[in-house]
This record gives sequence, structure tokens and C-alpha cells, in this order.
Amino acid sequence: MGSNRIDTIFFDLDGTLVNPRWRLYRLFVELTDCKLSYDGYWKLKDMGFNQSRMLREICFSKYSDEEFSRRWLENVEREDLLEMDVLFGDVAGAIAELKGLGIKMHVVTNRQCYKELESELQRLNIRDMFEKVISTFRKCTKADAIRMAGIEIGKAIFVGDSAEDMD
Repeated sequence: MGSNRIDTIFFDLDGTLVNPRWRLYRLFVELTDCKLSYDGYWKLKDMGFNQSRMLREICFSKYSDEEFSRRWLENVEREDLLEMDVLFGDVAGAIAELKGLGIKMHVVTNRQCYKELESELQRLNIRDMFEKVISTFRKCTKADAIRMAGIEIGKAIFVGDSAEDMD
């Protein structure tokens, strides 16, 4: 490859390759018994409402913020909910095209459960497109997880959807 050409791409998973919106909505409704529609929920989220604000002002959960967060983290990667995730657009085609160009690709995510992560990537038929699947397990930054994975990085980019990913 030429010296100016990207040779490695790190992809965030949720919100970048995978659309988790139905999973996140369903879990929110499950934990709150809130009557918000899917569109109503995402309209509030897109307006900047975080879960804490939604719990205080809209849905009035029976749980404290701390208890809600604990239950959220315990359930957000449940197998029945993960089955709701779908790939965005033609992600698989785009990844295959990049792989065909000889670009090394890796998934880097904050997921907590590696078994479920691997299973979901297999179900979506994209696992074999990535050299490594790296998780922070919510214990470190994505940059630290990449360093700990020992991946030799030449000219790389990170594709994601959060402030951490942009950093």
C-alpha cells in the first residue's frame, strides 16, 4: 500500500455498524412500563433527553437512577434483545469492499459480554470480515483496549458515533 493510504479501520459497533434502536427502546419500556411510542422515545432522545431526564420528566420509573442504570446494564445485552439489532444499510457490502482492498478491519466496542458480542456478529454474517473484535467491557477507553490488543497500527482511522470515538 502507498504511504498515504489507510491500512486499518476500527469500527464502533452500536450506532455505527448496527442499529440498536429497537433493542434500546424495548428495554427502556420494559424497565419503566412507559407508554412512549418508539418514535416518541427517539424524538426525545434526539432532542437531547438522556435516560435520567426521561425518568424524571416523562416516564417516572419506579427505580432510582442508580437502580435503573444497574438493571439497564444487566439487561441491555440480553440475547432476546440483541436479536432486534440489524445492520445499517449495506454495511456488509461496504465492509466486504474495504476488505477486498486489503484494509485490516477491527470492531471496538464497549459491550460487556464477549460471548453475546461474538454471537451477534455471527448472526449478522459479518464476524469473518474483522480480524479482531475488541471490547472494553466498560473497564477502559476504546483507545486503551486497542493498545492492549497489541494491534500494529499504521495509517488508521476510527469510525464511530460518540465523542469518545471522535477523540
